[in-house]
Amino acid sequence: MPEQKSMPGNSVSRLLFSLSGTIFAVAMDNVIKIIPMPPVTSLPFLPEGVDGIAAVGGKVIPILTLLNADSDARELVLLKYEDEDYGVRADRALRIADESVIASLGVAAQIVDITELVACVRRNGPRTSGSLPLDVERDAN
Repeated sequence: MPEQKSMPGNSVSRLLFSLSGTIFAVAMDNVIKIIPMPPVTSLPFLPEGVDGIAAVGGKVIPILTLLNADSDARELVLLKYEDEDYGVRADRALRIADESVIASLGVAAQIVDITELVACVRRNGPRTSGSLPLDVERDAN
């Protein structure tokens, strides 16, 4: 999982959200919307960095890992990267602010770099350990 970066000096409008007591900030250019947390399905062999998948608006969206901690996240932040949609869990969306406002609030937010997250997932590829949870009976006829 890529390490989250400190707040850079350029001014970008960001969505602040919390997850398991950590404040994250993601560029608004990547945010599609925030929705109530849908059911997330875990599947075997998903790449490291993907918690599972969720059905959102007729699409199957990968849910990316921000923390390796259990969370009863109530919201899903939908993000766009290139032509693909991704989701990240959030306990609560806090506000939209540019970096000067975030700095004046004294908030120690971790930057969510969607480019780095997706690159990490693509590099990792499917997990190779585990077994398929299928018991397929073959018809002898």
